[in-house]
Amino acid sequence: MGSVVGELHCENPNKNLESFKGNIIVQGKDHTLSEKQLLLKGASLQNTDWVIGLVVYTGEETKIMMNS
Repeated sequence: MGSVVGELHCENPNKNLESFKGNIIVQGKDHTLSEKQLLLKGASLQNTDWVIGLVVYTGEETKIMMNS
């Protein structure tokens, strides 16, 4: 398996579970990220052959923790 080099730009941590705005640049290509690409804690994927994951917020900065 190879490696992926990229750069992520996204909004600051917040408690709004319904939105996420950001973009990722991989190999010179810019890809927009939204809440459609966001998986919250406890979510599961089905009928998916592969996935590339990236942890954006951790600890007290997660949307779930900020919302509780």
